[in-house]
Amino acid sequence: MVAVTAFERAVEMASGESVASLRDMPIDERRKIVEEKCKRRMSFPSFFPFIGRGSVLRDCTISREEIEAQLDELLK
Repeated sequence: MVAVTAFERAVEMASGESVASLRDMPIDERRKIVEEKCKRRMSFPSFFPFIGRGSVLRDCTISREEIEAQLDELLK
């Protein structure tokens, strides 16, 4: 339990927010806040096959722009 508390304190110090607020905020809101703060979009680079096992959906993923375009088309 001491390790968990120490880890939570480290997370709070690094993020500047409480662990409770981090747990309660949906991931899309957290991403929006981080992107606004850093003034750039978040990206998740892949270094497969050099690091990790890679994504099993690697060839099936699409960009946010493609998703937004498809959603806009469906909502017309």
